[in-house]
Amino acid sequence: MSNWHSQKAQARDELLPYRYNSNNPEAQPFCSPSLEIPSVEGLSRRAHPHIKGWPEAPQAIPRRSLRVILKDASIFVVSLVFLVLAVVILCLKDQPKGNRIGQATEEASKLAPTIFPILFAAVVSRALFLIGRSRAESGIQLGTLRGLVSTKTVTDAVANLFDFHDLLSVILLLLWALSPVGSQASLRALITVNQTTQETVPIRYMDTGPLGQVFTAEWNVAQSDALNGGQPTTLTDVYSAAMMQTLGSKLAPLDAWGNIKIPRLDSFNSVSPDGDGWINTSIPNPEVESYSSLFGIPIAGLPQNGTTFTFSVETSYVSLSCPNSSQISNTHAPVLLQGLNVTCTTCALNTTSNEIGGYPGRRALWSRRSQFFIGEGSPNSTEALNPVFSDANIIQFLSPSPNATVVSVNCSATQVPVETRIRCVQGVCAATHIRPSTTDKRNLNYTVFDYWAKVVLDEMTLASRHGGGGVWPSASELFISNSSREPVLIESVGHIQQQVDLAAVPLPVFAARASMLLNTFIDVWMSGSNFAGEIPTNLSMYGPAHIPATGLAAYENVSLAFGHPNLPATGDIPDTLLETFRRAPFIGASTSGVLTQVQEVYKPDVPWLILLFVAAGTMSAVSLSGVIYGLKARAPDRFDVIMSQTYDNPYFDCPPGGSLLGVKDRAKLLRHVRVRVGNVHPEGEVGKLGFATAENARSVRSANLYE
Repeated sequence: MSNWHSQKAQARDELLPYRYNSNNPEAQPFCSPSLEIPSVEGLSRRAHPHIKGWPEAPQAIPRRSLRVILKDASIFVVSLVFLVLAVVILCLKDQPKGNRIGQATEEASKLAPTIFPILFAAVVSRALFLIGRSRAESGIQLGTLRGLVSTKTVTDAVANLFDFHDLLSVILLLLWALSPVGSQASLRALITVNQTTQETVPIRYMDTGPLGQVFTAEWNVAQSDALNGGQPTTLTDVYSAAMMQTLGSKLAPLDAWGNIKIPRLDSFNSVSPDGDGWINTSIPNPEVESYSSLFGIPIAGLPQNGTTFTFSVETSYVSLSCPNSSQISNTHAPVLLQGLNVTCTTCALNTTSNEIGGYPGRRALWSRRSQFFIGEGSPNSTEALNPVFSDANIIQFLSPSPNATVVSVNCSATQVPVETRIRCVQGVCAATHIRPSTTDKRNLNYTVFDYWAKVVLDEMTLASRHGGGGVWPSASELFISNSSREPVLIESVGHIQQQVDLAAVPLPVFAARASMLLNTFIDVWMSGSNFAGEIPTNLSMYGPAHIPATGLAAYENVSLAFGHPNLPATGDIPDTLLETFRRAPFIGASTSGVLTQVQEVYKPDVPWLILLFVAAGTMSAVSLSGVIYGLKARAPDRFDVIMSQTYDNPYFDCPPGGSLLGVKDRAKLLRHVRVRVGNVHPEGEVGKLGFATAENARSVRSANLYE
């Protein structure tokens, strides 16, 4: 055994002529740059194992395999993922939340904090390794090489800074600090905020001004021949449907079909207007009589999206003032009553249009007052002093009472032009303010009854006839009597009310309810079935834009083209104007509103997005540098913490040569060799610790001395 140890020691001495010798301190250590190659004689004495696959002859340096190049390139491509994420976040600015790309980005941002540090460590450690490996071939300080090759985590970078107080350690720490920074930035770079936008949206609504009235008279009324006895009974059905709305609908700012109701101006006399004349109509507990009609106004193009939409409309309605009522006997009634009877006692057109033609005076009266109503001129000095031409007309209501008398109520009728401000919130609209119109300056004493609305009185009378025997009240009378109940005969089981006494209704309340019914019938004539909704939204079909007060002026010489003074039953409408409105649901006045939309949109959090760009960009730049340096490297990879100790190690027995083997190939070939970290100079008084094959080293003993 001692002979074997002597031979091994002699071989080591020949292989390591400059091994440290305590007796010769001047001798250079093993790792000295002037280390000489061992002599052939020394190598020949060593017994080398045979390893299958070990290179036995000198070889040229192999080219880098395409697989390795693609691997490094793919790592670089993967490193671009977070740069792409940052760009997508930037492009999502002001985009509404919930779109497909936005949802995908949100999901990616949730996963990013987990993926980013893993990817960063894989990409950066590989790139630093390739940079160090390539630089090692051209010469590099050992400390720099160690820092590049061995730093694989943030912890390694922190440890390097504590162990080596140099610039490289600081740079590596800053580089690796981007890993947690980028992880948080990828999560926080995309946020959502509420964004408010405003845009102007044009809409059209039913024109109750001169143009709408002329078209109704010259087309709707004329075509139905209602002034000559024609009775479009379907309109009475619609009128009845309006009264049959639930109490909730009657009290609501919208009718049962979703149309916006116009408040009645005089019902808010107790409310003080603001500096511009606006009266707040947003009262918490409105009454049925707070509105001018049971129907709302049809509107085309009303936006269904958005948070709020505010606009104003100009309309007009009939208002009644009923100073007194009386009860007369049936024998003194002007007509044989079959129910509620409604007539205009002072109107020129209180008979058929064919009959009025035979009375020049009444025809002239109708012609002048209808002209004043649609805004074509004003009374001359003589007419202004004549009550027949200048005073408001009287609408008379006659209703049988339970005590076998007739209730007679005479009301003066005026036309009230108003401007109403409307606000829609999430598609639910309501009138919020009202004021007298600032554009419609027509005399209030001239109403639609001066022009064509005799048909309204006739139809209302027709719809208010009693049942058989004349003892059953009509829906109109029930409504005037009590607007809060359903206008049907039977209130409850066992309770049948035969007649109502309209004399018991206070006159202001009577006036409000009766005017609501008149305006409801007027709305039916002017809008037809369009109160039920599904109005065409193509605004061009409603004709040129105009406001109600100047509707006739929107058409050149339109008043002359109508041939005034003509009776409305003539249907005298110019062909060009008729063609314009032939497919229009109604004559549409124009206005525009402000659509305010508050929606969640994506916003990049700028500081975090900048950090994400810096972290992701640095990762990609380092990865690209690693790919470039990797292409420059020619020598095989030797930088493995274990396998690197098998190169040129005199204490590690392996076949000669093999310097071209990279650490992976070398590890495959040597994976079955037993190794040990121990005393490689066990025979001397002073031992030496080293990495060796198992038979070339002995166990470390704490009692021994070592170099």
